[in-house]
Parts: sequence; structure tokens; C-alpha cells
Amino acid sequence: MKTNRSAYRTAFRLLSLLLLTGAFACSKPEEFDMDRSASPTESHHREFAPAGGFSRVVILYAEGHNTLFQYIKGDIEELCSGYIPQDPSDVLLVFSKLLLRDGRYSDPTSPVLFRVRRGADGTPVRDTLMTLPPFTPAASPETMSTVLTYVRNNFPAQHYGMVVSSHASGWMPAGYYYSPESFEGGSTVSWGRQRRRMPGSPIPFVDDFPRDDGSPMVRSYGRDQILTGGRSEVYEMTMREMAGAIPMHLDFLLFDACMMGCVEVAYELRNVADKISFSPAEVLAEGLDYSKLGASLFKNGEPDLVGICRDYFEHYDSQPDGDYRSATISLVDCTALEPLASLCKTLFAKYREQIFHLDPNVVQRYYRQGRYYFYDLQDILLRAGIDASEKAALQRALDACIVYKGATPSFIGAFDIKVYSGMSMYLPSIVNYYPKKNFTFLNDFYRTEIAWNEATGLVQ
Repeated sequence: MKTNRSAYRTAFRLLSLLLLTGAFACSKPEEFDMDRSASPTESHHREFAPAGGFSRVVILYAEGHNTLFQYIKGDIEELCSGYIPQDPSDVLLVFSKLLLRDGRYSDPTSPVLFRVRRGADGTPVRDTLMTLPPFTPAASPETMSTVLTYVRNNFPAQHYGMVVSSHASGWMPAGYYYSPESFEGGSTVSWGRQRRRMPGSPIPFVDDFPRDDGSPMVRSYGRDQILTGGRSEVYEMTMREMAGAIPMHLDFLLFDACMMGCVEVAYELRNVADKISFSPAEVLAEGLDYSKLGASLFKNGEPDLVGICRDYFEHYDSQPDGDYRSATISLVDCTALEPLASLCKTLFAKYREQIFHLDPNVVQRYYRQGRYYFYDLQDILLRAGIDASEKAALQRALDACIVYKGATPSFIGAFDIKVYSGMSMYLPSIVNYYPKKNFTFLNDFYRTEIAWNEATGLVQ
């Protein structure tokens, strides 16, 4: 990554704002038009497969119909300006929905799927494959399933990988992170009173979580904001919905989004992807370096996932002390999660009382602004008093899962990072230490909708 990438990208984003309605950087024979209306089944179909079939297909699934639109648009520009697969059996696809103007959620923008390739003269070309109707939410399991099923059917390959970019909130119920009071009662925010949200249904609109401390903007997955017909809505996906929407097995799943580095997320997606990269804390809006992403994923045959994580961490860790020296990143081997779950089930049962009476203020946290839902998995158990042999067993289980991890000494001045296992976890003792808060809905959701809890029995 560039040494002064934060300053560079700030200038780049300002320029992007002036060019939002202009052409993309890549040349293209088929117009990529954000306003173009089409039926869900319309596509520019061609015979895709080379003689030897497809080897690797990578999809960037970028949801930018929210306050991240200028950052995600810049990411797509960077991806096109970087390495593009030379071998026709390697396929780079982008699915995205972006705002055309800052704050104009009523603009009838359409999600679009396109392929990025090299033309005969070596210049980057985008082939539009699918354009969905205006106001189709990108952040819904139905849309994700439609797009990825199209990819699987038209690009059958030996290997698939996906990069996911948007706002996010880990394992949380859709909408809870932004307005917990509306789920627990006593809220004046217009989120409605529904106790259960049907999969894929909208939740009423509010703007992104406010930054009242002057801190850098962050990516906090799936937050598609739509204003149409006088009705405002926000669409999000739970991890269970996402797992059900992915129709092919993935070699890797990279999250460029906030708070996704939870053991709950990894375990929910363990049968979907072999490896997952994510951040237990928030992700600064600049995110990954997309100019290098194509080379890391395609250039040397095997994707360099460790290299992607290392580049991300070393870039932010090299910043001068301050808000922009803020990053956490982990690469998890999902095939090694079951032994960790089995061990944690035993430890949770043995140390249940200690865990439920832990003071959250002494446990390593990864959240800001009173969102008390993300604590270090290992630190929770160490502070619960597990013995030496159990500590060694826990370390072995974590070492088997965590392929790479990195964390800066602090995060946006909100908390120091003194312990870093590589994954966060919910700490149920917050119920006892924040008596003025109500966590009834949250605990019920965790108990009944989280696969990690079903496997380990953390919340009874």
C-alpha cells in the first residue's frame, strides 16, 4: 500500500465526488449504466467458457447504496486500474450498487454485475452481464442468491472466491447495532415494533451510525438504504441469511467491512468458505488496497490471502500514531473451527458462572460508542480463570484456526489492544453490568439464531 495512502485517497474521493455521473476509468464496449432499468432476468449473454473450462472465479460483492458510495466507487476504480487476469480461464466479476449523488437515496439506481477483463489491445474492458431493476436491494439474501446463482451457472469453475464490501455489524440481528432500543423497547426512533424480521424484509430507514467524535469514517455488512414512494427502508442480511444465499463453495471469503471478525460469523459461514478474512473491530473507510487485490488473487496461481492481510495491517500500522493507525485483521481456517467449538463448549459449561459475572470493563473489547457486543474470545476465558492445561488447549485450538492476525496498539483512540486472539465473541455478562440497558431481544436472538451458540451453549 502507498505510504501516504490516507491523504492520497482523501484527495481521490473528493475528485470522485465531482465525477460520480461520469464514465468509469475502464473502457468498455457495453455501457455500465447505473440508471439502466432491466428485468431481473435480462443479461448480455454470451458463450463464456474457454476450451479448458474456468479455473478461478472471484467476485467483488460491493454494496454502496449508503454513505460509503464514494469509497466503494473508488475501490472499483482501483481494482480496474490494477492487475486483471490474463488467462481467460480466470474470471474477475464485480457486483455493485452505488448512489449517484451524496445523500440521494431516492435516485433509481440499479445493481449491476459485470466482468473485468483485458481487451485485445490490453486495455481494461467491462462486460455488463446483468442489470437488476431500480431500487432492487443489493443487501438482501434474495438478490445475493440471484446474482451468485447466475455466476455459478454461467461460470462453472474449480475454484471460487468472494470479496464483500459494505457497512456491517458482525453477528448482530439486522438493524440492532444502529438502534438497539427499537428492538428492546422504549425507542423513539421509527424502526417499527416488529419483534421478528422475516428474512430479506426491509427494516425502516435511519441514517448510518453517527460519528459524533470527529473520528474517521468506518465501514460498519450489508446496509442498503432506499427511499422510494415516500417510504424509507434499510436492508441488511444476517449471517445465516448470507450463508443460505451463497450457492457455491468458496475457497475464501474476504470481508472489507466492520466488526465481522467474530467467532460467531466464522462458525456460521464455516460450511460456505474454507478461509475467511475479517476484522474484529471496525474498518476505516479506505479499507483494502484494491489496486493490489487482482495481483494477490490471480497473478501467481494461488491467492495470496496472507499477503492481502499482511499488506492491510502493515499499511495502517505504519501510519503515524493517531486515528489512522487503527486496524485489526485475521485470516481464519474454517476447517479447524469444530475442535475450537468442542473445547469452548466444555469451558463454557465449567466456567459459566465466572463468565456471566465478568466485568466487561476489564476484558479486551473491540467496539466504540456504547456498542457492547464484541470482546476478545481468548481474553474472556483467561479472565474467567481457566487453568494452565486449559489455556494451553485453547491456544492450540486458536493456533489451528488463525492463519494470520495483526492488530495496532489502539483503535481511533477509543480503546487499547493489549490482547488479540484474532476473533471476538459476545460477552453475556453485559446484562449484569449495564442494568439500565435491556438485552432481552438480543439474548433471545443469540440463543436461537446463532450456530456458535447452538454448538457451544454460551447463552442458555
